[in-house]
Amino acid sequence: MQSPATISVIVPVYNAEKTLRRCIESICASTYPHLEIICVNDGSTDRSGQILAEMAQRDSRIVVINQANAGVSAARNAALVAATGEYVTGVDSDDYIDADLYRMVMACFAPEIDAVAYAIADEFEVPPQEPHQPLYRMEPYSGAVPVTEEVISNMHPLFWARVWRRSLVEAHRVRFPEGARFEDAEFFWKAAVHCRNIYFLQRKLYHYWQHANSFMGGQLSGNANLEPMLNVERRLCAYYRENRLWEKWKPLFVHGLVKHCASSKHYFPVAEHEAVQRAYYNLALELGLPHELPGDFALSTLKPATGWRRLFFTNIPNTRVYRFLGISLFYKSYRDGKVTTGRFRHIRQLLSNLRHR
Repeated sequence: MQSPATISVIVPVYNAEKTLRRCIESICASTYPHLEIICVNDGSTDRSGQILAEMAQRDSRIVVINQANAGVSAARNAALVAATGEYVTGVDSDDYIDADLYRMVMACFAPEIDAVAYAIADEFEVPPQEPHQPLYRMEPYSGAVPVTEEVISNMHPLFWARVWRRSLVEAHRVRFPEGARFEDAEFFWKAAVHCRNIYFLQRKLYHYWQHANSFMGGQLSGNANLEPMLNVERRLCAYYRENRLWEKWKPLFVHGLVKHCASSKHYFPVAEHEAVQRAYYNLALELGLPHELPGDFALSTLKPATGWRRLFFTNIPNTRVYRFLGISLFYKSYRDGKVTTGRFRHIRQLLSNLRHR
């Protein structure tokens, strides 16, 4: 009989003694036992290394890699090199998973499926005092779905909320950018475009732990925080061009650029929104995108810091909606080498001219 497929679970660890044991124990308790749990101790100065050594003695599936502190990307890349499983995924050291997660995921895989995505449950160290919108909403698909521009743009750009076919990751040399931020997004946008089909498992089986110092819950400010976001776009553009993906996926990249411009402003003070928008404007020119893009309606009106506009424009991107509004972002616009005229374009252009006088 053929041996069951193994999932390599990557856990980067840095000073995580408060939550590490819960994280690893949740993985070890999986009802799918065929796991390789690769824990990379990234130069921790607390008891994380000792906890990992103790747990590895009790469970032979745990592999511990100790390295000098080099960041989460370097830790994950070291684990990818060491991984031997047919599939690969991740769990952050302050998160934890349901016992049935990997058993249910493996039931979804088939020869034509390259990744399985699952939903995320928000968990809080300090419960919010007011009702909150989930940080990662349920993705709007179910079952096996062919990968298209629209599907990828509707997904959260995460590494750890998916199980990936490792041969795909290795064949296309997908790695995390070392010494950079927003590493999950970059990995996702490089790996997802190589998938044929993704299976969406609509169950909240991954528990995302938010504590007082969680990055996603904070406010950003200044160029030191904005420039890493722009650098992700630069590296993605270079990757697509170097790997002959640009012609097929340029519409996705353009859509993503505008969407990221809109969603990035959510994390910056209102007083800095204009600077954020101008930075994305200049980036679009730098990357050689059509001149119509930076001056288009989208970059001057997508300002959804709060309220319905953020929900509508950044979480429910829809081809028909954009076309109806005449926002020339993707699909036929650039695939045919020209910008769609769309409705209201002349009125918008007139208003834009008046505004800039």
